[in-house]
Amino acid sequence: MARKPEIRAAGGVLRRIGSNGDPEIAVIHRPKYDDWSLPKGKLDPGEDFQEAAVREVEEETGLRVSVGREIGDTTYRDRNGRRKLVRYWLMTPLGGRFLPDQEVDRLEWLPAGEAHQRLSYERDREILGELDGAPPAVREEAPPAPPARAEPEATEAPRADGRRNPPPEYLYARKWRIFAVTMVGLFMALIDITIVNITIPTLQRKLHAGVDTVSWVLNAYNIMFAVLLVSMGRLADQFGRKRFFLIGMSIFTVGSLLCALSPTIHALIGFRVVQAVGAGILAPLALATAAIIFPPHQRGLGLALLAVVANAAAAIGPPLGGILVQYASWHWIFLINVPIGIIGLLLATRVMPETYDLTAGRQIDLIGMTLLGGSVAALTYALVEANNKGWGSTEIVSLFVVAAVLGVGFAVSQRKGRFPMLTRALTHNRQFTGASLSFVLFAMGVMGVLFFMVLAFQNMWGYSSLDAAFAISPIPIVGLIVAPLVSRVADRLQPRIIGCTALFIMACGLFWASHISAHRDYLGILPALILMGVGMGAAFPSLSVGSMGSVPGQEVGLASGIVNMSRQLGFALGIAVLVAVFTGAISNNIPKATARAAQVTKQARLPPARQKKLIKRAFANPNQSNYRRFVPHTRIQRAVGNLAAHAARDSFSDAFRVAALCELLAIPFALTMRRSPQQIQEAAAGDG
Repeated sequence: MARKPEIRAAGGVLRRIGSNGDPEIAVIHRPKYDDWSLPKGKLDPGEDFQEAAVREVEEETGLRVSVGREIGDTTYRDRNGRRKLVRYWLMTPLGGRFLPDQEVDRLEWLPAGEAHQRLSYERDREILGELDGAPPAVREEAPPAPPARAEPEATEAPRADGRRNPPPEYLYARKWRIFAVTMVGLFMALIDITIVNITIPTLQRKLHAGVDTVSWVLNAYNIMFAVLLVSMGRLADQFGRKRFFLIGMSIFTVGSLLCALSPTIHALIGFRVVQAVGAGILAPLALATAAIIFPPHQRGLGLALLAVVANAAAAIGPPLGGILVQYASWHWIFLINVPIGIIGLLLATRVMPETYDLTAGRQIDLIGMTLLGGSVAALTYALVEANNKGWGSTEIVSLFVVAAVLGVGFAVSQRKGRFPMLTRALTHNRQFTGASLSFVLFAMGVMGVLFFMVLAFQNMWGYSSLDAAFAISPIPIVGLIVAPLVSRVADRLQPRIIGCTALFIMACGLFWASHISAHRDYLGILPALILMGVGMGAAFPSLSVGSMGSVPGQEVGLASGIVNMSRQLGFALGIAVLVAVFTGAISNNIPKATARAAQVTKQARLPPARQKKLIKRAFANPNQSNYRRFVPHTRIQRAVGNLAAHAARDSFSDAFRVAALCELLAIPFALTMRRSPQQIQEAAAGDG
């Protein structure tokens, strides 16, 4: 009789520190056999034992885990009489949520003694008994700091490929140095979004381009930045966060230098894409780094400091850009990154340890990333070019169709693909989805209005770049003041209470801004800027808490990439949509105003040649590359200039009203943010 082949299997002993400070063991119930056991399963073809152990534990419990030492193995005969070898590893849960199914319908966390009694099989109890020599799990307090020059030792069992992480104690003791270096990268990536806003009119003049072309200096950066966030964060988890930080900082620094040396607007747009690749690598590392270098009781502080850095970048960017443009040249808004980038590289090489997500798979959703990037690029390009080429033109209609098809393809790839970017837990998380969609609409209004407020101050009111920078600064400065205040109550209140209120305040400020005067009246617009600052400062942390706080455990890294992607897509789409609205409105308003101006000049009995020249100067389209602001001197010039200013004002007003509508549309999605992070964690603990 032929000998039955041996069955090879692997599993894990999941251990955590309970609320009373004592260790707890996870045991699972299988309804098919009505037994209690440790999670385990058979090896798939090509798998080694440790890989199978991690996969089986994550599939049966829904929890992501880190792997410790191998505990031991057991051999027995299964129900079919086959010899079965099972090897077990000690594992620590990192996050996730247990979802019962037909294979495993219950999971319970029990003290070691109770778990020993609950287990149905003696072989499982023997494996549990071998835990006596296992190293203790990390508690929820910061461990004592190791010696200053101690070399990190692996706290988790190294993978077959040699990857290993330093112990938490090593990271906790060096958290501020590591955090500071990481924030250099994040600050550079974020400030380059706002610092360029203030230079748009200067770039129009110096590089001879229209506002719709110059807007691609922002759009190209935002789109590439958004597309890379999730995939680069995942790659860094797999192949080393320090390695990717150094790669990202190097690319960003080189891209900044190339931007500064750009001879044409199209070269600048191309090099901004290079710069955005570096930024797209740097940005997702910030949250992942904060999550691992701060002990559990200080992680809220680390995440709050990320918001402070983001608001500081928004506050400093416009004034710094204005100073550099006014007293140096536009090239310096990019050149300033070069020495900072070099210093960041040197510090990172010396300070940052290498860390990995040892449970991360190696497969990347290239199909999903390509489909999503293509959809966003096609949609944004169509919106920006629609007014120039016609909304009904073959090219624009084709781009909208391509964007829709690729978007549907992305959705299908996430449901049917082998390695989707979006996990099932996230796609079924209503609060996370609602908060992310709210973030898209919120960002559309914020970035779009910052872009057009600068244009209004410079092109309509005649402010210098520096004056415009300081004029718009109340928005980020008030936001910088409000954000820390909101963070103090964010854990106690439902995120939707703060989020919906903030979005409504933001919309009120934008509606107020839509009544901007055609002539200089800064005190009239200042209350609108303050309201927008309050709304932005409160909405940003509340939406972050509503989205990130709804994701317990290890999925926070993936969720961070998605939230950052949502924000950046909103930035890009906001500029594209409002540019489309503005160019459409200005094209519609100028002919009407020029007809009235022709009547005024005719009544003043100006010669036809002078009439034509005056109207041409007064009604120069801000979207044209040779645009120069018209400054009237005579009574007739002031009358014609007043008509031109009101035509421009009405166009800016339309853009501001659309931005306000985006904020109001975000409110229904924000209403899904019902639970605070504390409630989410308590629910997750209850599920466990």
